[in-house]
Amino acid sequence: MKILIVEDEIHAREKIRSLCLKDDPSSWIEEATDGASAISVIDQKQPDLVFMDINIPGPSGVEVIQKIRHKPVVVFITAYDEYAIEAFELHAVDYILKPFTHERFYQAMEHAKAQVASGKHLDTNKYEEVLRTLTKAKKTDRITVKEKGTIFFIDKDEIQWIEASDSGTVIKSNKDIFNSKRTLSSFEQLLSGSDHLRVHRSTIVNTSFIKQMEHWRKGEYLITMKDGKHFSSSKAFRSNLERLIKAN
Repeated sequence: MKILIVEDEIHAREKIRSLCLKDDPSSWIEEATDGASAISVIDQKQPDLVFMDINIPGPSGVEVIQKIRHKPVVVFITAYDEYAIEAFELHAVDYILKPFTHERFYQAMEHAKAQVASGKHLDTNKYEEVLRTLTKAKKTDRITVKEKGTIFFIDKDEIQWIEASDSGTVIKSNKDIFNSKRTLSSFEQLLSGSDHLRVHRSTIVNTSFIKQMEHWRKGEYLITMKDGKHFSSSKAFRSNLERLIKAN
């Protein structure tokens, strides 16, 4: 079987690849790390099955589905995100929730292989409904963070910065610091269109809370936040900061 893994986190890609090869060592496996390359690989290589992270750079996983010509079987992969889960379950879309067990992965794999064997084609109308549901949810001015059984509602404009951690992410708001199992890419999607910028693979900052920026290394900046926290930017996200500088 021809399989494509669309995932921007290297450890997640490696885990999925390993599980796929354990299931069938003869599988043809390709990888993509962003929406644009996923579209290209899907239409050119025409895989049978795609494991698709919903929160990837460029077009999101759901948007990729809308743009492709070839129609493979798709299993979405997402970190804890009540909006995505609600949308997937509402429209009966296959998904795996991070962090996932081997048992859950192979359960999704068996279902997907049955779909491939039956020749079932991708229902793009279903994914258009998913995207509409997600877009509607993202228009809210608040996000939710689940921590130790409690769900907190946080105003987007009060989020000063978000930093990746070993267990997920750390969110600093005007009132408190929260820990979440969501990935940074998930927050990047939820905060799109706001004053938040991704400046590093492990950092999102609210530009309203930036105190100063200094040239640090070639193409990189040292960012000081109003609360005294320091972050370094990376070359991969330099264009985001350049747009911010030009806008001011």
